[in-house]
Amino acid sequence: YGDTVEITCATFGADIYYTTDGTAPTSSSTKYTSPIEIKADITIKAIALKSGMNDSAVSEKAYTIKKYTVTFDTNGHGTAPDAMTGKHKGETITLPAALTATGYLFENWNDGTTDYAAEANYTVAGDVTIKAVWKDLTPPAAITDLTAKCTASQTVKLTWTNPADADFAKVVITYGTDGKIEVLKTATPNDEATVTGLTDGTEYTFTVKAYDNVQNANSGVEVKCKLNGGLLGIPKQTQGAVIKETWMSDNGNLKIDGTEIAKTSEVVVVPTGTVATVTMPDDSSWSCYYSGSSNSYKGVFLKDRKVKLDPFVMSQYQVTMKLYNEVMGSNPSHFYRFPYVSETLENGPVESVYWYQACAFCNALTKKTMTASDCVYYSDKALKTPYTATDAGNKTTPYIAYNADNRKWTKKGYRLPTEAEWEFAARGGNPNAAEWSYAYAGSQTKKEASKFTSSPYNDDELESYAWYSNNSGSTTHEVGLKEKNILNLYDMSGNVLEWCYDWYNDTASQNDSAYTVDGYVQNPVGASASGSSAHDRRCYRGGCYTDGAGNSAVSRRFVQFPDRSDSGTGFRVVRSISIK
Repeated sequence: YGDTVEITCATFGADIYYTTDGTAPTSSSTKYTSPIEIKADITIKAIALKSGMNDSAVSEKAYTIKKYTVTFDTNGHGTAPDAMTGKHKGETITLPAALTATGYLFENWNDGTTDYAAEANYTVAGDVTIKAVWKDLTPPAAITDLTAKCTASQTVKLTWTNPADADFAKVVITYGTDGKIEVLKTATPNDEATVTGLTDGTEYTFTVKAYDNVQNANSGVEVKCKLNGGLLGIPKQTQGAVIKETWMSDNGNLKIDGTEIAKTSEVVVVPTGTVATVTMPDDSSWSCYYSGSSNSYKGVFLKDRKVKLDPFVMSQYQVTMKLYNEVMGSNPSHFYRFPYVSETLENGPVESVYWYQACAFCNALTKKTMTASDCVYYSDKALKTPYTATDAGNKTTPYIAYNADNRKWTKKGYRLPTEAEWEFAARGGNPNAAEWSYAYAGSQTKKEASKFTSSPYNDDELESYAWYSNNSGSTTHEVGLKEKNILNLYDMSGNVLEWCYDWYNDTASQNDSAYTVDGYVQNPVGASASGSSAHDRRCYRGGCYTDGAGNSAVSRRFVQFPDRSDSGTGFRVVRSISIK
């Protein structure tokens, strides 16, 4: 359609005449002067004439115009407009009006290369299918199974299940003032994200929206997560792992003068390469099992108190009679005179040790395993003369290798744990884990919070984890026979109370100003002696074999004069592991 036909003759000067109506051409027919435009099916007959020459034979040629079909495709939405058939090349047609479909907006027609508006003119060039182009107005379904967990200091991990929509393309996570993360469907994995750089001690709301490939989004799913702290840094050991040193056997037990002492292994509480942070934005560390008003049941990790602890390890068991005797050459224990039934007596906890003696033991153990220069306790302020059993007998308060200016321990020898270190370990070392809020070291009570400290004083949930008044038979027991907590520490609840270093104050945060650096209470060592509500008394923790269940709580704080003790008082040791 619209093509042209040229007629030529090889004889110079000949005139050409033609017809298109089927008749024979003559000199009276239309004279050919220019190409003939073909706009319909026709047959052309032509003849060449020249004076003095015979007429040429009639040449005949039939021309059929090709017709094209324009079809329309709705691209999956509704019924297509009727096709336009019998169209010639170059013919102008009018495209159909805009279509409608639920959940979609018609945008234009497209012939494979070019967009055309509805009812626009279109020039036919051949057979063609013209498709409708839509804007999807329907967002994908929402993600499901959304969870958020604080996995480390300043870090939250989100997991979810993506929608099954075919056009699902990505999720967008928003949080805080301007936090935003995109996770594409093509990512590996595409159903989780780790958010870092958050602020400890803050509760965040994370909104996760699913998007399709044209940016439609649903209203999103929300999840909240409190950042209670955790390990900040890159750990070089695993929390709860038994540590190995040159003075230990292959299984981690201490060797004293070449002899391995059973049940003396140590576990990592805060790994080297990290610091532990605890940033409780609420009272959940104790309020889920205790609803009273006494500070003595609330522990040291209080609402809005931000605590930071340097790397340390802790003895997996309470110090045994055997270890104490090997190091000190004596055994002050009351129960040493009363053999256990079906248990090894020398593996029972040493008890009847007063605070000064425990300090002297730490130094003596340091000398047996390391060097005297590694000792933590000293009889002089210049830290030249290590504290000894003689000093303990004189009830002299030791000086400690602790830099009050930078709030750090300066010696790597054995020492008593601080209250914060003890409670951090008893709770399992992860303030974001469910175990952190357990009443006991390893188990959670089922008692109502209002009855936690009331009669009856037994608790079925404590039976497997502690020796206490309901199951002890009024005696201590061999260490490590009950279940351990998630840090692999035994007897953190029950058996014997454990001395801590700290001066006591009914308000755990009484001396925080002395330890605060950049908003964190760093390695606190207790109340000031002059400001202590108990004056010269020290803390001990964990409950003992004569106590009821409530006194075995990880948050229960006890106080005692440092020169007094009884058969329910022992200790375990720690040491700093980031000091060269």
